[in-house]
Amino acid sequence: MPGERSNGDFAVSNQFYLESYNAAIGHQAELLIGSGSRINDFNGTVCGLGNTIEIESDVTIAGLQLEIDGDNNSIILGKGANFKNCRIYVHADKEAGNFRGNRNNLCIGEVGSFVNTLIDCKGSDNSLRIGSKVYVLMSAEFFLEGYGCSIRIGEKTSIQSAVLSCNELETSIDIGEDSMISPMVVFYSGDGHPIFKVDTIERLNHAKRIATGKHVWFAANTRLLKGAQIGDDCVVGYGSFVNRPIKDEAGRLACNAMIAGTPAQIRRTGITWSRQLFYEEDGDKNFEEKYPDGCAQSWFRRGHLWLWEGDKLLSSHQPHEAYAAYTKGVQAYTHAIKLKPDYIFAYCELGIAHIHLAQVDLHAAERDAASRHFTESLSIFRSGLTFDPHHADSLFLIAQVEKIVAWLESAASYQAEQIESLCAWGAAHKHLAQIELYLTRTEEGRHYLTMALSSLDQVLQRSPGCAPAILERNEVVAELARTRSLSDARELSKHC
Repeated sequence: MPGERSNGDFAVSNQFYLESYNAAIGHQAELLIGSGSRINDFNGTVCGLGNTIEIESDVTIAGLQLEIDGDNNSIILGKGANFKNCRIYVHADKEAGNFRGNRNNLCIGEVGSFVNTLIDCKGSDNSLRIGSKVYVLMSAEFFLEGYGCSIRIGEKTSIQSAVLSCNELETSIDIGEDSMISPMVVFYSGDGHPIFKVDTIERLNHAKRIATGKHVWFAANTRLLKGAQIGDDCVVGYGSFVNRPIKDEAGRLACNAMIAGTPAQIRRTGITWSRQLFYEEDGDKNFEEKYPDGCAQSWFRRGHLWLWEGDKLLSSHQPHEAYAAYTKGVQAYTHAIKLKPDYIFAYCELGIAHIHLAQVDLHAAERDAASRHFTESLSIFRSGLTFDPHHADSLFLIAQVEKIVAWLESAASYQAEQIESLCAWGAAHKHLAQIELYLTRTEEGRHYLTMALSSLDQVLQRSPGCAPAILERNEVVAELARTRSLSDARELSKHC
C-alpha cells in the first residue's frame, strides 16, 4: 500500500479511497479499507502475526496512530465513523518480560465521532465494543489493562470527557445505550495496585465489574469505582461517588432515580431526563407571544419526549398507552407549528408521529384508521415542503408512505388470505421497515422485514412462480442480511 515500509511499519498520508482496498502490511496484518473512506495521517507499527485492521466504508480519519504488538488481534472501525487526533495501542507490559498483546478485539460502531480519543489495550483476550452513533466531544481514554477484560459503550451515548479503566482478570465496564457522560467522569473497575495482609499476603481489594443501565446521565466529576451498578433512566449528580449497587426499597437496581452524594444515595425517584431543553413556561400565552420561536422549539422538544415515551410503551406491549403518548406528541408538534408556521422540522416530526399512530392501528387490525393516519402524514409532509422543497427526510418519507398507502388499498381489494392480499401486505411491511431503518430504529425495522418475509413466504408456498412476490422477497432477504447486527456478523465470521 502507499507508504509501506519494512518491518511492518506503515503510513498513509493524504490518501482518499473511493473504492475498496485490501492489502497486507509487512506480511503480518491484513488491512481492509471500504469504499468512500477518506484517510489523512494514518500510521502505525504492526509487529505481530494474524492481525486484522478493517476500516469499513465512508470512514474519515484525520490523524490516527496505531500500534499492534502481538498476534491475532482485530480492530474494526465502523461504517461512517469519524476519527480526529486519536490513538489505538494494542500491546503488553514489556517491562514484565517478553509478553505481547494477543487475541484482543476492538470494535467501534457505525457513524460515531471520536476526538482526542485514546484506546490503550495492554494484555490479551480483551474486548472493546463501542456502539453506533457514539461521539466524544472533548476527549476520552479507554484502558484495558488485564486479561479477559471488556468495556462496552451502548449506542447513541455521548461523552464530553471521561476515563474508563478496566484491569485485572475478567472484569468489565458496561455503559447502557443513550447515556450522557459529562466532563471529567471516571470509571475504574479496580484500584490498579493490590492491598493485602502483611502476614498472609491475602489480597483485600479485588476488582469488580461496573454496570449502568440505559439512558443514564452522569454529571460532571462523577466517579464510579469497582462494584458500581445503576439501573435505567437515572441521573447521577455532580461530584457523586458510587462504589456499590444502588438499589431501591425492593432490593432492585434503582431506575428513574436521582442519585447523588459521597457516597451516592437515592435522593428522588420517579424522574427521568432529556438532552433537549424545554421550558416550563411555554404554555403561558404571555411568554408565547413574547418569545414565539423559543416556545416553538420547546414544544418541538416536548413532542420528541412523547414519541420516545410512546416507543417505550409500545415495546412494553402497551399499545393503548403508546397511542395516547403519540397523540400527545401530535399535539405538541402542532402547537410548535402554530407558533412558527414555517417550522419544517416540526412538520416532518408531526408526520412521523402520524406514521407511529398508523402502526399502532395496524397492530390492532384497524386498517381504515391506519390508512387515515398515513394519508394525514402525507398531507403534513407536503405542507412542510412548501417551506423547504428539498427537505430530504420529508421527501424520503413521502415516497415510502405513498407506497404503503397504495399497497394497503391493493390488499383491501382482496380477501385476507388471497395471495394478492398477502403479497400486498408483504410489500407494505417492507416499506414500513424502510422507514424504521431510515429513522435508525434497527430492531423495529427487522421486525417489519420479518413480517414481510412471512407474508411473502406464504404466497410462494401456494404460488411458487408469483413474480411480484419473488421480487419483493429478494429485496426483503437482502435488507435483512444488510441489517444484521455488527456483533452477529463478527461472531458468525469467527466460525466460518
